[in-house]
Amino acid sequence: MDKLRYKYTSKSSSGSYTFNPIDFQRTSDSDSSEIGSKKPSSEPAVSSTSSPKIKGYIDVYNIYTISGQKLAKIYINCYSLKTSNKIPEGFIHRDDTPAEKDSKALIELMKLIK
Repeated sequence: MDKLRYKYTSKSSSGSYTFNPIDFQRTSDSDSSEIGSKKPSSEPAVSSTSSPKIKGYIDVYNIYTISGQKLAKIYINCYSLKTSNKIPEGFIHRDDTPAEKDSKALIELMKLIK
């Protein structure tokens, strides 16, 4: 999850954008919260789900902006022996973002400068 970024376009600067890290919260398949809704302040009930096409359990996560707005619900098979570098549609891998546009890297750089 640490490798996921989403594109944020500034509302105050014309065309200015950064790639921000996501926030996430484990949930359940029955979670019907809408895209754009706020992240709950308390932990929801969580559970894994399954699929006849995937061996083992599948965990369910809601993905949020750093300000807590829901972007997506994704399903991850965390119990597989294989590791995938696939990124959910609409997101960007941190290695594919220009360093000067990665807000997490910029924050870390500013901490070093202090």
